[in-house]
Amino acid sequence: MRSRTELFIPVSSLSIARYPKAFQKALEVEPAVFWSDDRSEAIVEGQGGDYQIQVEVINAQTCFKCDCPAGQNGRTCYHICAALLGAGVTVSTELPQAA
Repeated sequence: MRSRTELFIPVSSLSIARYPKAFQKALEVEPAVFWSDDRSEAIVEGQGGDYQIQVEVINAQTCFKCDCPAGQNGRTCYHICAALLGAGVTVSTELPQAA
């Protein structure tokens, strides 16, 4: 079983080049995204229901996780991509550099 922090995906690792299918689906489906006032969470109206996106700062990085089936397995889903795009976050088109 994954630890709680393993399910969070750092925004620095999210790029269109790395997750083209997730970003493409987010752009095609255009789900409604509703952010909390403090931007600590969002609800995304997905095709399979409403999913919650949580935002936390872990090791000085802004990280996201989703409670959809893919997100519960630590994978990047289109709900996270839709939330980022809906919040106006600039997303890189380049692959992240290895640390």
